[in-house]
Amino acid sequence: RGGLRQLPSRWRTLFADPGLPWLFATSFVLMGVFVTLYNYLGYHLLAPPYHLSQTVVGLIFSVYLVGTFSSAWMGQQATRYGRGRVLSISFVLIGAGIALLAMPWLTTMALGIALVTFGFFGGHSVASSWVGSRAGMMRAEASALYLFAYYLGSSVLGGVGGLAYAAWDWLGVCAFAAVLTLLGGGIVWALQQRAPQPVTA
Repeated sequence: RGGLRQLPSRWRTLFADPGLPWLFATSFVLMGVFVTLYNYLGYHLLAPPYHLSQTVVGLIFSVYLVGTFSSAWMGQQATRYGRGRVLSISFVLIGAGIALLAMPWLTTMALGIALVTFGFFGGHSVASSWVGSRAGMMRAEASALYLFAYYLGSSVLGGVGGLAYAAWDWLGVCAFAAVLTLLGGGIVWALQQRAPQPVTA
């Protein structure tokens, strides 16, 4: 019971940190871009002019295997070159992937979704570990807020992506995802300007 009473004050401490709110925002945008693209790419490939089968479209999710490599590899690069720099590169990779996904050829789209997946899983790995290191003794609360932002981005931005698809088809989805990616890059820039000291309990 005492722990629950302390929770609001601990959350206030976390949001007072100069870096953590930006990491929560990064989580929101990362997941929003990722879910939006995966949600509506399948519809795009089922429709003309591709008319791919549901079985073939389902194979798109095998690209998730790229994430098992990128999570570990990008984490290593973050240790070597700094989390902020590697997180920025993650958004650059996602942006490049979106540009390829906007093209009409299946080969470029396959490469595009692979780049988006690589950038997403790498960025998520770096951002989530950064939350833990900044939060110190309040790691559990900070991780919970990070995951809340993560799934909120999936729900809210994924839904808005559906509106973009209904209004402007696949290119509308790509444009929406590109705007989110630019926003994510701006968030990471702001994060690097405002992240000197970790939160203390």
